[in-house]
Amino acid sequence: MTSTTAAPPITRRLPPLVLLALVTAIAPVALHMLVPVLPVLAAVFAASPGAVQLVLTLFLAGIAAGQLVYGPLSDRFGRRPVLIAGLALFLLGTGLCGFAWSLPMLITGRTFEALGGCAGMVLGRAGPSNRARHL
Repeated sequence: MTSTTAAPPITRRLPPLVLLALVTAIAPVALHMLVPVLPVLAAVFAASPGAVQLVLTLFLAGIAAGQLVYGPLSDRFGRRPVLIAGLALFLLGTGLCGFAWSLPMLITGRTFEALGGCAGMVLGRAGPSNRARHL
């Protein structure tokens, strides 16, 4: 009458530094992965190259504007909730880009991606004493 019990499954968590690096890299990767596709976007949306370049221009403007906002927001509400909200905004923008039927909708989605994605760029630069506490 012996019974064997299975050991509980071992779950591994990613080290916080790896998660921080991934979150910080979201906006730069999203910026650079679109550059080779610009001529294809011009053909798909039947738009001029200048109009298609607004996708990148407003993405950079969104990153610049968002960085000014996330610092004070994280001071007031904490880094974690602000980072999660930024990632949700990035996800919303990605969804808009995925279902974009026109160039203005793609530009809007990319702007939301930039505004959300720069949260990781800003909040990932927290001091070492604050990182473990807020993430």
